Amino acid sequence: MKWGIIGLGRAGRARARAIIQDERCELVSAYRGDPEALGVATAASVDDLIDAVDAVAVCTPDHTHPRLVRRALEAGRHVVCEFPLAGSALKARRLYALADEVEKTLHVEHIELLTPAARWLRAHVRPSQIAAGAVRFQGPVRREVFSVAHANLARLHRLVDVGGEPRRFELTEATLTSLAGVFHLPGAAHVDFSFHMGEGVTRKMELTLDLGRRGMVLLLGRTLMFKGAPVDLPSGMSLFEVDHNAAMDAIVGNHPSYVERSRVLSVLGLADRLDAAARQHGAYDAE
Repeated sequence: MKWGIIGLGRAGRARARAIIQDERCELVSAYRGDPEALGVATAASVDDLIDAVDAVAVCTPDHTHPRLVRRALEAGRHVVCEFPLAGSALKARRLYALADEVEKTLHVEHIELLTPAARWLRAHVRPSQIAAGAVRFQGPVRREVFSVAHANLARLHRLVDVGGEPRRFELTEATLTSLAGVFHLPGAAHVDFSFHMGEGVTRKMELTLDLGRRGMVLLLGRTLMFKGAPVDLPSGMSLFEVDHNAAMDAIVGNHPSYVERSRVLSVLGLADRLDAAARQHGAYDAE
């Protein structure tokens, strides 16, 4: 299968390595970035890249995803897209509908659900066991995102994956670069959340779950702690390689994705509601 990549940033390079390692695939060309550093031809344009391949990986800034995914699907190509697929659940639903119409695979990457920590949490934590918690993320400013909420889909997916989709939420802070408040999970649990982007801010992710008598779970970056002791997590192939294999299984064997379409849309919908609440909170008027 002939592949092309649009965007060779950090994610694009990881995607390229996964494609190159797959004997079923050939990475024909790339557009934007430094294809020659990977020994890959440079496409003259997006259209030239799409015309020359069977499948396209979209690894560009967030706001370009819907347009590029649509162009590739309309050309009859399979598409892998880094999250977020779009800036709203409605636009994402339309792209999925287009993929169905042209009978091509549209696979959305959510590697946060593939990590050893995520697999451990799914195996050992039930939503009903969560009494309280917190999810916090900080990182450098990303200037081409749909909103703070949509830039933090990975954190929202982590929370929904282990605790279920929140019944409701309240905001305590909302600006162009920050979002904070409280999620109320399907049970009685409440989870504090804080997302912040700042100039020169070091990337840091933290998920805390209070399981009552069972003890505390702390995920700090890639380190998982349970009852104050580190959890021995298995290692394996790179997450982008796992994601690529899942995409190929969907393309070649029509296998379901590790993250269902309904989950992609429901978490995008949660981000939409958070962004709408931030607007009502005056987040954009205050800047």
